[in-house]
Amino acid sequence: MAVVADRYDSDLVLQVVTGVGDDGKDKTKNKTISKISLTATDEDLYAVAVAMADVLKYETVSIRRINKNILLG
Repeated sequence: MAVVADRYDSDLVLQVVTGVGDDGKDKTKNKTISKISLTATDEDLYAVAVAMADVLKYETVSIRRINKNILLG
């Protein structure tokens, strides 16, 4: 039986460096924007994330899109 993934939600996550810990490693936090339009392209989300990174107080180290799917079989 074939399994079909039905996407029902998508999040945009920016990981930012908030400082340096006592061990010398970067401290990071995730900034999540939920309920992203399912029709938004990866290119559109990347452009939005880059624009947001320009105005954030902290350096952005990664941009992720997290899709949530229901698996139907």
